[in-house]
Amino acid sequence: MGHTGANCRCGLVVELDVLPNALTVPVTLMGMDTSHRDGFSHWLLAEFDVDSQDACTALPEHLLGLLVATAQGWTGRVWDGASLVQKQQLLDRLCAHGTLGDLRGEVGDWWWFALGTTEFRLEAGEFYGPEDRVQTRIAQQLLTDAGLLSEPGLTQLQKLAEQHQLALPACLMAAAQTWDQPLWLMGQVVWANPKAQALAWTPPFSEGSFTAQTPMGWANFQGLTLGRVGVIRPRPALRLRDQTSTVLRDLLPTAVRLDWITSDFRGVLKDLLPHLGRLQARVVLCLEQPGQLEVFFTEFCTDLEQPSFDTNALAWARAEGHLQLRLGVGLSQSYQIALLGDDSGDGLYYYAAQDQPVRILGSWEEGELETYRQNFETLWQTTADNRVQVIDLTDLLEKYGY
Repeated sequence: MGHTGANCRCGLVVELDVLPNALTVPVTLMGMDTSHRDGFSHWLLAEFDVDSQDACTALPEHLLGLLVATAQGWTGRVWDGASLVQKQQLLDRLCAHGTLGDLRGEVGDWWWFALGTTEFRLEAGEFYGPEDRVQTRIAQQLLTDAGLLSEPGLTQLQKLAEQHQLALPACLMAAAQTWDQPLWLMGQVVWANPKAQALAWTPPFSEGSFTAQTPMGWANFQGLTLGRVGVIRPRPALRLRDQTSTVLRDLLPTAVRLDWITSDFRGVLKDLLPHLGRLQARVVLCLEQPGQLEVFFTEFCTDLEQPSFDTNALAWARAEGHLQLRLGVGLSQSYQIALLGDDSGDGLYYYAAQDQPVRILGSWEEGELETYRQNFETLWQTTADNRVQVIDLTDLLEKYGY
């Protein structure tokens, strides 16, 4: 948005004869035969001596309407080609702005609405601007009227947003106030619903990072990226015993605990970082011979100096104790072993040899798994014996800021 006065506001306008009496701020509107910003910029130049180039830079390409604050109230232009539905939506939003006190502007302020759904922004200050607040208010009422406040499906929210020309994040923000599951909306600032606020932490976020898996293992809303706003919510709670895959990375989204013996540090980071917001992991890296130590530490430090992974996510996971790394010298590099646990108490022993198809051993029986757990705990606590030396990598990681 752009402006010529002290404050730039974005709003909606309708014909004067349908404005409710509740709007006490004078509003004078006339028609505009085009929705293109060139027409509105020419009007700004003729009426207010606003440079057309500055106006075109600030305005969206197509507008429903544009208002300017004057000493006598708001005056503006509305696109003549707007449909009756659009005009009703304009009226709804203008009424909401009036109720919230947004129609008090300083002389010279601009207030416009783009044609179509206005981009929803999460910005500094009060989390979102006047238009975002109004869209959320309207969405709250629409969801209440439709009985959709109790975790509606994404399709339902999308239909409602499209029907009423609302931004989908506004609908998510309105609906998530009453959800039993946490949800974060992330832009320049982070908005969290009450359940997310109660967790007292926020998943690390960097703009543009919304993919199928976000850095901390929180699935975004069915892969949803909403312009400047990203959405993160927890994955559905699944049990390990419900999984059919025999690939370790496919099991990680279900686990909350992991003890892992592997030789691939880069693979550890690639596979684990998307899940470390909820996954507590202890990893022993395998090294067969003491003579390989120099090469290992050279490569390890190189990875830490020029990382190709999300450094913020790794630093956060280390600081929160979600990832512990140790080096096991004397361990074969020809296999990997993992012990996984989920929230329901299920546990799984996983084994994969490099020269064999990946396979899972073990069962859901606690007694059988306990033997594996004891063996890992013995290895984890070992400093040195005749076969294996275990080196804690904490000091080295901290040296590089992790």
